[in-house]
Order: sequence, then C-alpha cells, then structure tokens
Amino acid sequence: MNITYLIGAGASFESLPIVNQIEPRLLEFSELFKPYGLQEINSGIYFTQDSSNFSNSYLSKYEYKSDVFYEKYNLIKQIYDEIIWLHNESKNQSSIDTLAKKLFLQKDYKNLKRLKVIMSCFFYFCQTQSFDKRYDSFFASILDNLDTIPKNIRIVSWNYDSQFEIAFKEFSKGTIDSARKTLNTQINGVENDFFDPNMFSIFKLNGMTSEKKGIFIDNFDYDKFKMMEEILSVYDQEVYRSFESSMSFAWEYKNEDNNFFKNLFKSLKNTDLLVIVGYSFPFFNRKIDKDILDSMPELKKIYVQDPNNSEGIIQKIKSLIPKKKAYFDGATRSIQYIPVTFADQFYIPVEF
Repeated sequence: MNITYLIGAGASFESLPIVNQIEPRLLEFSELFKPYGLQEINSGIYFTQDSSNFSNSYLSKYEYKSDVFYEKYNLIKQIYDEIIWLHNESKNQSSIDTLAKKLFLQKDYKNLKRLKVIMSCFFYFCQTQSFDKRYDSFFASILDNLDTIPKNIRIVSWNYDSQFEIAFKEFSKGTIDSARKTLNTQINGVENDFFDPNMFSIFKLNGMTSEKKGIFIDNFDYDKFKMMEEILSVYDQEVYRSFESSMSFAWEYKNEDNNFFKNLFKSLKNTDLLVIVGYSFPFFNRKIDKDILDSMPELKKIYVQDPNNSEGIIQKIKSLIPKKKAYFDGATRSIQYIPVTFADQFYIPVEF
C-alpha cells in the first residue's frame, strides 16, 4: 500500500504556534529584542545592565559604547521594530498567510520580504526552544534501520518547519542538511537537481523558514545567545540585501512550469491511503488541495486525524472531490473516510 501524509499546522503544535496563536507568540518573541534600560539621551545611549532582560544580558557581553556595542544595539532595536510592525499588521488579518497574499496581490514585495524574514527568524527561534516529539515517534514506528526508509510513504506538508528533519537528524546522528537529502526533501521555490518519484519524499508546499541565502541554519540546539547571533546576522545590512528566504507560499509558484508541482503529482499518483494530520482544509488553499486530491486516482481510504473536528474535515474533503471513486479489486468503489481522534502520535495505518 502506498501511503501519503498531508500535514498541517496542528501536526507541529507542540513546537510551533497554530494560526490563532501566532499573534500573541510574536509579542513574546519581540520581548527578546526589547531594549529595556536603553534610552537615547542627547543623541547617545544610556545603558543600565539588567540581567533579567535578555537583550540587555546579551549586550553586556560587549564593551559599553564601543563600536560593536552600538552595532548590536541598533540591530536589536531594528528587529524589535520589525516584529512589532508584523504583529500590528497581522492583527487586522485572519492569518499571516492572508497578509502575505494581500501584499503579494498589491505587488508590495518590500513588505512581503519583511514578513518572510521576520517569520523565518520567528519559526527558527520556536524550534530552538521545543520539539514536537510525535515526529520522533513517527520515525521510530516506520524505520527498521537507518539505511532503508520505506519507499511507499510520501509526506506533503503545508508547514514551514523542519520537524521531520530535526527528528531524523537525531536518529541518524547527522546534520539537518544530510537529513534533508536522505529524506528526499523537495522545497517549493527551491530548485532541486535530483528527484526520484519512487523514493520516500517530503514536499514542502510553503517552502521552509530555516534557510537563507549564503547562510544555512542547520543547528536547532543553540542556546539563546547563539540563537540571537544567528538572527542578528540576518539583519546585517549586506546579508539582508541579498536575503532570499526559502519560506514561500504555494500560490507564488503554482504554474505549469514549476517542477516542484510536476514532481509532487507524479509522486502521488499511486497513493492508496491518505492520512491527514493537523490540517483543516482552509478555503484559502482549496485550489491546490483539490489538485493534490485529484492527483491520486487510486485513492481508497482517507484517514483524518483530528481530536476535535475529524467529521467536519471529512465533509470539507468530500466537497472537494464529491464524486471521486477508487478503482481496485476489479471494481469501482467509493472512497472510505475514517476519523481518527487520538493525538498523542501520528496515525500509522494498519495496512502499513
């Protein structure tokens, strides 16, 4: 049986905030960069060491009023202002995705870039603080050894995170980069010279937030001071000018010439079982979701894992493929929909 997982934000909620939690979590994130005790007085900076404030603790490592002190202070203040900007902009939108789509349609690419840079840093920070252990359990369930990953599994993710790669890195004792290669990770908006549709693959519909041009973040075990250095480096003037986040949105690259979607649909065509984890099929994504479902002509069963609303999600799926039938055992039959309500680990079909 060929199994495809369709992953949404709920699959990473133990590490990253879901949509309605992003706004308050952004405010928490901004506190790291809020320069308490730093006041501009007569064109200078008055600094009071306050070890209870993270930005002050970080700045206290540098000689007060030295060039490097002022440089770090200005970067911290800039990042704080940027986070507050995104928080204020997002308050009037239903989601960050909605704000991004609005900026894209307005051709406001400058602010779209600002959004991507901030969110890349935000999700990177979140993943240095906690890890969703269900990803670890997933690999423990499907792996018999580290040299052979089941070829009958595909992962399609709407998430920006690196939870699969972090989990596999811990198993293999390698790096994030080597984990991505082994897992055959395909990132929308990033060209990949190699692709085998018959291998285990992870498809990132919205790209990823842990990569930036010229600097590849492959360590999520950093302490807060090292994490601060990584984020400050993004806002270095020269780096920021050339910054190209691999965070993207599926609607930015959805076209006939996009190899990502060609490879995705080719890889999914033999899917027998679809497992949906933490994804609610928002209207926003309906066109691409329908394309994904339509690319599975052999689909026999759909498992919907959601502790609160699996039946409601099933109704949404049926509205996308109301007359879809599956051909197997020499006959045409309706697809089976099976709700799964436990949430302590990702569902592994008995057919696996």
